[in-house]
Order: sequence, then C-alpha cells, then structure tokens
Amino acid sequence: MGISAVEKAPSTPSVEPAPEDEKITATLPPFQINENTDSTIVLILNHPVPVETLVSWEIQEPSAVDFFQKTSGSFTIAKNGSSGTFNLKPINDLVFKGDHIFSIKLSSSLPQLTFEGSGSGKSFPFDLLEDEVKPKVSFSVASQSVSEGYSTGSVRISMSGVLADALAISFSVGGTSTSLTDHDLSSGSVQIPAGSTYVDLPFTIHDDVDIEGTESLVITLQNVGSSLASLEGELVHTVVITDNDFPEPLLLFPAQITLAPGEQTTFTATGASPPYVFSLIGDPAAGTMDPATGVFVAGTYSGEVQIRVTDVGGSTQESTLTVFSPTQWGTLKLWLNAGTLSLTDETAVQTWSDFSGTGNHATNGTVATRPVFKTGVLNGRSVVRFNGSTQFLETATSPVSGAAARTTVTVIANGDISLGDRQVIAGYGNTSSFLNYYGLAFANKAEHTNRGAGMGSYYHSSSDASYTYPSLNSNGSMSSSIFGSSEAMILVQQYDGTTDRLYLNGKLLEEKGVTLTTAASTKIQIGRLRAADGYFKGDIAEVLAFSDVLNLTQQKQLECYLANKYKITLDASATCHSGPLKLSAVPGVNRGKVVNTSGQYSFKAAGGSPPYQYSLVSGGGSVNAGTGVYTASSSAGTATIQVTDSLGGVATQSISVVPHALPMAWFKADSLLDSLANDSKVTRWENMLGEGFDFSQILSKAPTLKTNILNGQPVVRFTGTEWMGSAVMPPLQNNPRSIIAVIANGNSSIAKTQHIVGYGTSYQNTKLYSLCFRTTDQSFITMNYQNSSSISAAASSDSPLLISSIYNGTSQALYINGVLSVTNSPAVDTANAAIAHGLNIGKDFFGDIAEIMVFNRDLTSEERQEIESLLKAKYGLP
Repeated sequence: MGISAVEKAPSTPSVEPAPEDEKITATLPPFQINENTDSTIVLILNHPVPVETLVSWEIQEPSAVDFFQKTSGSFTIAKNGSSGTFNLKPINDLVFKGDHIFSIKLSSSLPQLTFEGSGSGKSFPFDLLEDEVKPKVSFSVASQSVSEGYSTGSVRISMSGVLADALAISFSVGGTSTSLTDHDLSSGSVQIPAGSTYVDLPFTIHDDVDIEGTESLVITLQNVGSSLASLEGELVHTVVITDNDFPEPLLLFPAQITLAPGEQTTFTATGASPPYVFSLIGDPAAGTMDPATGVFVAGTYSGEVQIRVTDVGGSTQESTLTVFSPTQWGTLKLWLNAGTLSLTDETAVQTWSDFSGTGNHATNGTVATRPVFKTGVLNGRSVVRFNGSTQFLETATSPVSGAAARTTVTVIANGDISLGDRQVIAGYGNTSSFLNYYGLAFANKAEHTNRGAGMGSYYHSSSDASYTYPSLNSNGSMSSSIFGSSEAMILVQQYDGTTDRLYLNGKLLEEKGVTLTTAASTKIQIGRLRAADGYFKGDIAEVLAFSDVLNLTQQKQLECYLANKYKITLDASATCHSGPLKLSAVPGVNRGKVVNTSGQYSFKAAGGSPPYQYSLVSGGGSVNAGTGVYTASSSAGTATIQVTDSLGGVATQSISVVPHALPMAWFKADSLLDSLANDSKVTRWENMLGEGFDFSQILSKAPTLKTNILNGQPVVRFTGTEWMGSAVMPPLQNNPRSIIAVIANGNSSIAKTQHIVGYGTSYQNTKLYSLCFRTTDQSFITMNYQNSSSISAAASSDSPLLISSIYNGTSQALYINGVLSVTNSPAVDTANAAIAHGLNIGKDFFGDIAEIMVFNRDLTSEERQEIESLLKAKYGLP
C-alpha cells in the first residue's frame, strides 16, 4: 500500500461538433479502482460541447464517506471539448472491508448534454477493490498447561487483520474436565473489538480436593459472525490441567502406641487404595489383631512389635506398638485404675483395689465420705470423683518411708481451682497432721509458697509441733509455674532422695532440692492432705506409685501409655503423639505470645497427627512452614499462627509484636477484661510472657478488678489485705534487674510499708528486694532488708504514677514519671533460699496497680524512655 499513483487518462478520439438541435451523449465506461490508488476517471462525449460545460458528480451510497476522502465534486469540459476528467481518492487504511460496488451520479447544466440517453443525470456503477488480505482467525497457541490451584487464566484468539466492526466468534468447550465444575467455561461466543487484532478468552480453574489426575479443557473455534473474516490455522486450543491433589500416601494411625496387657485399641488407615488389611509383625504373644477392623488386643508379651497395614495395591505402612505393664519394672507399689472397678455410675467407692499385686488397696470405711465412681468421663473411660470437702480414700500403710526415692503418677481431670485451698491429689501422710508429709498438690495456697497458688509438691519433715506454714520453715511447698486447670493432665512427681521434680504432660515444671523424713507409719492419702484438710475437688482416673525414680525411658513410656489411653496431649518433646492438636501442651496456658519487632518465636505443636505444617493466618511477619519459627515484622501489631496436622486438624495461637524490650514478666490489667467484669476478684493474673509464672491467690485474699479508672484503662485494686504471688524467680545475689510499675489512687496517709512489687516473702525480711509505695516515714523506696539499706524519693504519691526502678549491679536509680528522683549504691543480695521467694505484688498496699514489667537486667536509658513514653500515652500520665 502507501501512496498510490494517479491513473493516466486515456487519449480522447477526434469527434465532430454536434448540430445545435442534436443531443450530446456522455458515456462513462465501466471501471474499477483500488483502495490504495487515487484514480482519474474519464467521461467521453460523442460530440464536443458548444460551450464550456460544468459536470457534477456524487457517489450515491451513504457509506461512501467511510471509503472515500471525497464523495462529490464537479469538473469542467472546455468549449469544443469532447471529454472531461475527475479524481476519486479512496481512504487507504489497514481495515479489511472487502470489495464494494458503488454508483456515481453525473449531472450537467448543459441541456443538450445527456448521459447515455437518460436525460440530464445517470448513475454509473463501479468497483472499489480491497487491497488488504481477508483476516484469518485462530488461536495464538495450540495448548498451555496450568495447575488446578492456578485459579485464573486465558487463551488468546488472534486475527491477522483488523475489521471496522466487532467480530463475533463462537466456540465450543470439551475435554476430559467437567464444565462449570472443574472450570467456569462453557460453550459460547466472544468478540474481537473493532480495530483490534485479538481477544483474550478468560477462564477459572476450580480447586477441589478430588484426586482426578491430569485433565484437559479443549476449546474449539466454530465460526465467525462475518464474511469479512475466516477461520484458519490453530482452531483447537487445549488447556492441560495438572491436578494438585495427589493420592495420599498410605498412613497408619496411631504411629506409636503403648498398651498394657488386656487393653485394646483400633488402628486406622488412610490414603492409597482401600480396603486395608491389618496384621501383627512380631511375637504373636503381643496380642491379637482383627485384619479387617484393625482392632488390636494386647497380650502378655512385653516389648515392641510392628503393626502393618496393606492396601489393595500392595503398599504397606507400619507403626510401632509397645506392650508393657508397669509391674514389669518391679518397683510398682500401687496402681489404682478406675477402669478396673466393677461398679455402676454414681456408686460410692468403698475400696479401690490395687492393681499392682502388692495389696495396697485404697479404702474408706465411712459411707458419707466415700468418693463416687463415674463412667464415660475421660475419653469414654471411668474416673473416681472427689467433692473437695469430705471425700477421700487411703491405704493401710505407706510403701515408701524416710527419704527413700519415689515416683507418683496421677491422671486427673475436671479440677476446681476456685475452691481456694490447698488440694492434695495423693500423698504420703498422717491422718491427723501434716508433719513428715510429702504429697502432690493440685493447688497450693499462695501463703504456703510465696510463689502463687500453683500446682506442686507439699512437704514437711520437721517435728516442730507449732509449725503452721511450710514457708516459715526450712521445708515448704514447691509451687510450679502452672496454675491449676480443669483440663485432663498427667502428673509425674519424682523424688530421688535429694531433688523433687514435677512434670505435667511430659513437661518439667519445677525442681527443687528438699529433704524428706516421711515416717513408716504414714499412709497414702488419695484426695486429701489429712483429716478435715486439703481435700481435692475433681476426678482421678489412675494413681501409680513406685518405690524408685523411673528412668527417662520408663517415664516417657508410661506417659505415652496414659496419654493414648485418655487422649491427653503431651508436650512437644514427647516421643509419642496423642490427644487434641495444640500449640501448647500445658493445660491452661494456650495464651498469646509476645515477641519484639523483627524478633523470632518458635511455635511447637503437640498432639494430633504429625507431621505439622505452620502458616501465618493474619498479621505481619512470616513463619517457617516446617519448623514453626515465626519472624516478626518491623512494625508493632498482632499476628495469628496456625498449625495443621496430617489429618487436617487445626490449632491457632496469637502473638503480639511489641516495639520495646521484653521483660521476663509482664502483667497488664487490661488483659483481664477478656475474662473478668468490673468488681470481679482476681485470683489469677496471667503473665504476658512465657508459659505460666502467673500471679495467683485464693479467693479470700484476691484483689479486685476495677474498670475505667486510669485514662479509661482498668486497674487491679488492693486495700491492704490482698496480695498475689508468682513463681517468677529473682536474679540471684546482686545481678542487675529492673521494675516498671504504673499505680494510681495510693493512700500515703497509712503509715505502713506498702509493697507494690518485689521479690521475697512477707514472713521474712531477709533476701527481700521490693519496690514500695511508702514505709512508715518514707514515700517511695527501693529496699533490701538483708542489709537494712534503702533509697527513697519524695513525691506526691497519691496521684497516678509511673515508677521505674533500675539496678545495674552496683547502683540503684529510681525514676518517677520518667524523671530521675534518686540514686544510691545499696548492697543487694537476693537469693533463692530454702523457701522459694517468688515475685509478689500488693502486700499491705492501698491503691491500684495498672501494669507491671519485671526485667532480669538493667534497662538502658533508651529502653527505659521508650517504655515510659508508651505507658504515659496509654495511661494519660504527665
């Protein structure tokens, strides 16, 4: 195409002039012109015109304006001329319109002039020839591959040229995939827009969980809606859909299990190609297996065997089965198993027979104080229920005495911490006294431990008859970092002759060096400390007592056995998995976590069916799908982590991302709003950091939550008689430490030493390090009673205050509302004495506590100022 040459007019033959009365006839021979050429058209006369003559021309069709630069005009035939010429100029474009027939009308002002005898005007047809090639329509490519999870895609339909109008193209849909099920495409039509050379046909691949293999979506072009284009080339496009759902591998559950002789379990299989056949690989004495149902009944064999499942394709999978009895270790002295009781539901238990073979049956001769047998309580199994006030069982003698090593294992559920007193599950003691006592407590009184009302050991080895609380003596209760919970739990209490250890669901909670002198005349008390004291409220499923310390292999084997039996989730360090999927296996502490901006936190799943996959559900940062390591973003906020096990089980946990240094303990009154209303007693104040280490107290000595007190924020109110304890341990000797507290509504007129927060005990002043609201004659003070040293800061103490106490190992600084008030160099000597000195708040304090942060190091000025700035803004402090 391009610029066309003008056609040269043909030579005009010589003609004679016409007589005056004779018509002159003009003839326009048939002609064709090309779209890309400007053409000169010649009008031939049979006689010359006698005068100069004007001839007008006009293309008749209205559509001519789309094809010609000019559709009308005129030209002059000179006097005595026998011909005339005019130009037609087509519009030369890239749009294919096809050949067209037009007619041109000629007229003249000379009456003598006629056009082929039709009078003064005549229309003459002519052809406009298209110079573009007729467009061809086809797919750009013949095929493509997408994954089922690809979601959206498209296929391009191309045209080799352009048209002035939109072109409709019809297509059909086929292939091995199912229309509107596997994808959203069905047979229909699509349009290439006017002036365009293509259109993209979109489609969406539907993701599903069906195992379908590779499928195809076949799109075929059927026809075009105009004669100006044609189908030619790739008329079939195939979309290969790769399935993202694969035949699941053959899996056998449980992967590991421990059973005692006579017990049974059901193995199940998933994946591959059912039906399945189950079989026992190993010593037949291990038990019997139903090949069709997977039901296995343990036999007398002691050891490991393999359970195998085989599918119809011959694929196999195996799991490890351990058959054992605690009696095989030779040191089992007591085994109370509620499942062995032949009683009906709600029947009082007079005798709980010992299953160890040593005859240490637990009995109660008084009908009114017998516990009750309950069926179908814990994973469908039976328990013995204690009412927390009068019910108990006891053995005739104690199988272990003196300072001999021992292990006590219990399975409990539905404990009631609100009872507000020490509750002993099982222990070696006397019916009339707690002298020479050693037991496992579901809840210890806070004043007995100075570390909160947590779970732990309760012991005493003194002959001092005036002895009142263990915390006054060199012997005492060992409270763990875990508060009591109603969840089912496996508790392992071990004493090796020098050290007492407590495990909860496979996790070591606490250990402490103690000396025991339990007498041979004592009994094993089940469900109480002694007569009229320390009763347990809850369910006991099993109690096992050994006359030695189980080794780690034995302990884990026993824990796995009990966890499988009662479907209890063990700690992530366990060698077996049972119970619900969790991101924390410790009962009652599946709370949110805290991490610094850009910091990391390692989430560990337990229970369910490994392997686990971790993912980020909401918030910033990222999590490693395989390891559960979460990396926080550089901005403060909250994220939610999810873990999914191999069976599709899901558990989630939140994590807060904070922009400041993390304390070792962090207590915020606003964290209580999720569970408590205004004027509620605060028996438990959760630590925002770590698992456990909460403040706790019995109901009668608990402070009160008050809402909307300090800049709209809640506080915990103390009135001089309440206090709370925690198992958070202090830095030893003169190691650095920091305490930041926000208080309000203090009463400086009461001349008492009012403890806001500190390490130590209210019963002994030695080794005490405490931030006080005032003493008898001083307002604010950071003190160490061991050396009778203190520093004080004069301040208007009744108004809301932000107090920061920083000790760097040699000097002490006290800041009030961010301003340095006083410094000193006290001789600090905090120690973990025989009595466990945990973190305490509110002893003899009259006022409100909104927030407390405790650090086991000295904060830098920048860190302190950053935290103070955030707290000032939160609580509206100057």
